[in-house]
Amino acid sequence: MLASLVIDNFALIEHAELEFGPKFNVITGESGAGKSIIIGALCTLFSERADRTVIRDGSNRCDIAAVFRFEQLPPRVGPMLAALDVPERTGEIVFRKVVAGNWSRSYVNDLPVGAKAAAALARELIELPGGDDPADLTNPTRQLELLDRYAGTLEAAEVCRANAAKIAGIDADKAAFAAGLPDEAEAEHLQAIVEEIERCAPKPGEDEEIRQRYDLAANARQIAEISAHTRAAFAGDASGGEGVILDALSAVYRELTQLEHFDPTGGAKLSADCSMLIESAESLVAQIDRFADNLELDEETLAALEARLSELFTIKRRYGSTLEQVFTRFEKAQKALDEYHRAAQALADF
Repeated sequence: MLASLVIDNFALIEHAELEFGPKFNVITGESGAGKSIIIGALCTLFSERADRTVIRDGSNRCDIAAVFRFEQLPPRVGPMLAALDVPERTGEIVFRKVVAGNWSRSYVNDLPVGAKAAAALARELIELPGGDDPADLTNPTRQLELLDRYAGTLEAAEVCRANAAKIAGIDADKAAFAAGLPDEAEAEHLQAIVEEIERCAPKPGEDEEIRQRYDLAANARQIAEISAHTRAAFAGDASGGEGVILDALSAVYRELTQLEHFDPTGGAKLSADCSMLIESAESLVAQIDRFADNLELDEETLAALEARLSELFTIKRRYGSTLEQVFTRFEKAQKALDEYHRAAQALADF
């Protein structure tokens, strides 16, 4: 609290000393008695600027000093004094300002300090609303601070303020964390993607394999007829008919073996080459038989292949033009869904 005020050569006052009581103090007097001059002296003492017009006529300087006494130093005052390299005094702080013709000096505890710093320090101790100055007493934050100071709960309020700031920071982090998560609708969409692809269960290259089998099955009758005609041309038909090509090659082989009697070397080479042709033709016939045996001619198999192609086409239409792209989409959706569940749990644990 403000304990005393000493004024020298300020305005109309040559010298005045005021002592204030520990409770409520009231300054009374008739108009012109100097009440406003006392307030003006305080404003000059704690302002960042000083006007030489405040010097009393006939003097070359004015001097104003105020003493504050308290049982407990306000929490922000100690660090401010330390920042100014001003040592603390037990139970009091002394402010002083000297205003001369073209200069002014501010002091705190008898050490010179900047006027701006002295004014900031004084605002922690006294309120002087009036004129064009903002009335901090109407500020709810300032009101609470004054109440805490009066109740002696400044330290508790500071702890509460720090905890509130921590909680606000946690809430902000939580909000930022939640903002980066997919919303519930997006998570449901990801779940639907994963489940649909899992139900289809495509395998790498399956679409091409099924397409080839379907094409064969869809044209099985025509393919079977072509295979039968080709086989018959080589080795006869299934009923035992003669084959033109193998029969002809066999006849040629018999003729060539007779050449060996006339030219053993040349005839043997020709016979061997013809024998290889016959073996190749017989191998080709065997391949044609196997190919025909593997044909899927039943309608049920064709319908199953068609249904599977439709499933694969639907999956590719929704999630990628190829199965590789479908697999990539599945992996991304699964990863995002796993991250969503982990993050949702972390958010619940906040």
